[in-house]
Amino acid sequence: MLKRKQSGLSSKKRVTVNDSFISDKPEKMSVKVFVRELKSKVKHQKNEIKILLEDNIKKDNHIQRMVHQVERFKRGLPLPQEKSGSKNGRSSGDFESAFTSAKSQAEMKELKEEVKYLRTKVKKQSVKLKSQKDKIMARESEMKNLRKSSVELIKNQ
Repeated sequence: MLKRKQSGLSSKKRVTVNDSFISDKPEKMSVKVFVRELKSKVKHQKNEIKILLEDNIKKDNHIQRMVHQVERFKRGLPLPQEKSGSKNGRSSGDFESAFTSAKSQAEMKELKEEVKYLRTKVKKQSVKLKSQKDKIMARESEMKNLRKSSVELIKNQ
């Protein structure tokens, strides 16, 4: 992967890099520039993972709220958005109570579907995050190996 190339007049040694992580085409750059570029790429990937994890946590919190609402509904408790009691001073009749229970059942079904959808979405995102984390860990280990090889190159100069 790393090859030492000696130029005729210059005493400075160059490294030929052929790594798709850095660029699509091979370039000639010094070891220090190569390591600096790798560090910046790894830092950028870590920031992306942090952002994705924060989004994942927000979506997980939303799912937890939805599950809590479904559990409250199952127990017969009012949902947090709804207020119990009579509206405009009227007492609810049989027709109104039947209508509200049918409406509540429809809302319950919608909530269950939304919870199911959000859970599958969170699972997919967690799989993506895990694969990205694995890639970053591999890149970090590769960067450590490159640091070792660059130290050896510098010692050999």
